[in-house]
Amino acid sequence: MLQRSTFPLLLLVVVVLSTSPAALAQTSAHGHWITDPKNVATPGFVFDVPPSDFNPLAASDADLRAWGFPPRPDASKYEAYDLWTRMVTAKRVTPQLIFTNIYHGPARNVRVGMVRANTTAAQSDNWSGYAITQEPGTFYSKNSTYVMAKWTIPSVSPPSGSSCSTATYDSAQWVGFDGWGGSGDVLQGGVEANCGNSDYAWYEWFPYAQTILSSPTVAAGDFVYAETIYDTATPHGNFYIWNETTGVATAVLFNPPSGVTLSGNSIEWVVERPEKTVNGPLTDLVNYGSMTFTNCDGDVPGVNGFIPNVSYSGPDAATYQIDMVCPPWTPSSACTSNTVISTSSIPNPSETNVAFTTSGPAR
Repeated sequence: MLQRSTFPLLLLVVVVLSTSPAALAQTSAHGHWITDPKNVATPGFVFDVPPSDFNPLAASDADLRAWGFPPRPDASKYEAYDLWTRMVTAKRVTPQLIFTNIYHGPARNVRVGMVRANTTAAQSDNWSGYAITQEPGTFYSKNSTYVMAKWTIPSVSPPSGSSCSTATYDSAQWVGFDGWGGSGDVLQGGVEANCGNSDYAWYEWFPYAQTILSSPTVAAGDFVYAETIYDTATPHGNFYIWNETTGVATAVLFNPPSGVTLSGNSIEWVVERPEKTVNGPLTDLVNYGSMTFTNCDGDVPGVNGFIPNVSYSGPDAATYQIDMVCPPWTPSSACTSNTVISTSSIPNPSETNVAFTTSGPAR
């Protein structure tokens, strides 16, 4: 792995600060917008560092939103509330935004299999993980709807017998909304771990491209918390990431591309191999070995909570366990027929954890 200060080579531009008065009026006075001059990657509103006397534990919901903090969970949910208190009292930083031409799109070439223990087995060319579907609109009906997880960033390497120059080996670990069950957008944020470059935090509202957050820096072995939030007021997207290992956190607000809205039909916990161009060729999956998302949780306030080890009722309701498969792969001779390259599972039905493991030619 390279040092924390490096970033992947597939970049468009690092943009200096810019401000849109109209956008600020609908957001907060505590920060500024940064936009991609090429209109390729996801613009973002980054926050100033809160003043030293600002206490998020005592702040109103409106003040939490104004400073980009995630919504306060019910104090009766002890574990979630304890995690939230530690997260919002971490050191906050204002990141630079680094715009890229890397994309994390909807699940491709989905094949649905048998239902076991109320969970439907499925395969995809680019996703592995768990997805929960509901009737369209479910996940944008209430303010501060969120999906979250914690994990230790894995150490990655090229597959056995390969080198980082053989192909583009990459992996994205993220939590988000849409992209499964036919929705064409994806609201998401997480961590990228690729072959030959350092890891980094990012967010995206596909079909915009990914935007990198310069801070908090992340590296293999770091324990991170990521939460993607949908708000009914614009900007609709909010991504909050806390590197518990370094003690640093940041927040960013963002909107979808013009003409795109959240379908609100699914939430996900995913490991993905990204796209080289929008709806273009996929990268090959880097060998991440194994990793586990813990504290997997989603919530539509006042409606329902969602966790990957539970089945749900209602129109379009289903829980999917997704394995990633090849082809495509480089070289094509290494994967000539349908082969699993990343598996997902729930190791303990009594816990809200999702485990991932590389397999096949990715191993």
